[in-house]
Amino acid sequence: MSRGLRSALIRYGLAVLVFVVIVATAALLQHFSLKINFALPVVAGLVIATWYGGRGSGIFLAVLLQVVIVFSNGIAADSNVVVTAIGHVSVFGLLLLVVLLVAGRKAAQENLEQRVQERTEQLNAANKELEAFSYSASHDLRSPLRHISGFSRILLEDYGDKLDDEGKGYLNEIESSVGGMTKLIDDVLELATVARAEIRRETVNLSELALDIVEDLRKMEPTRNTEIQITDGIKATGDERLLRIVLCNLLGNAWKFTSKVEHARIDFGQELEKGSCVYFVRDNGAGFDMAFGGKLFEAFQRLHTANEFDGTGIGLATVHRIVARHEGRIWAQSEVNNGATFYFEIPNTMH
Repeated sequence: MSRGLRSALIRYGLAVLVFVVIVATAALLQHFSLKINFALPVVAGLVIATWYGGRGSGIFLAVLLQVVIVFSNGIAADSNVVVTAIGHVSVFGLLLLVVLLVAGRKAAQENLEQRVQERTEQLNAANKELEAFSYSASHDLRSPLRHISGFSRILLEDYGDKLDDEGKGYLNEIESSVGGMTKLIDDVLELATVARAEIRRETVNLSELALDIVEDLRKMEPTRNTEIQITDGIKATGDERLLRIVLCNLLGNAWKFTSKVEHARIDFGQELEKGSCVYFVRDNGAGFDMAFGGKLFEAFQRLHTANEFDGTGIGLATVHRIVARHEGRIWAQSEVNNGATFYFEIPNTMH
């Protein structure tokens, strides 16, 4: 006997046993004059037996139950044979309908579970391919960029006296483009990393993270006079490394888009919205047209040209991915030349 046949027989046997136990218990209760609707435990037993034993066991029990009903009731002498037969057929039809409905529901669930498993396997395969691409991008793409950058610097240092200003400008443009491409690779790799990074939830002091980020921004441009207000004691529950990336992007964008404002101001704070804590980063910089806000959190989508402000179009997509992985949400409000406010919400618990 094969293992599959043995397993099926055991499953059918257990299903029949469960059905018999339920029906016998109901019969005993009815025998001791307890008021109980005998049909309810019979149907319940049939449902349970079909769910665990399959459609075959359910049909077998329905037929067996119908045979018992026919032989136990018989046909009374003064009864109409046709009417009695129709009654028995109706009862059997109802029992068979119950079996088919339960079996169909079980088959649908098993099919769904199989599809979920297949999708999970496909997702794992895609993640492995993405990881392989990350390594490729990290090594194969960076290597030629390093060569281009290195030889450009050699030309400027060793042959700079033989180049006119236009030639030196071309080399500087090459160096700048290499830097932009390197930044784009870094951003794409970061987006890929946060998509599969494990989230380690802990209480994170967002105010301290924001202060560290602002300090780094000021070091990069010490001559800038920007008023920055950070509310003390703002905390959230989440992955500290990922939440730092969120604030780096949001505060970095606020810093960038206020670079052409005479009296620049950036605020990081929190407010209550329908009982939930919402964090925000607000600036009085360039802003954007809300008509294009739907593209704001898509990768490689930029609402400003490269001539206006530099960037790769990856940062906000990364922020959106991190907030979504924390089961939160993020949105923005803005007006052209009147600043922007980015709101995000991180729940204290995750499902």
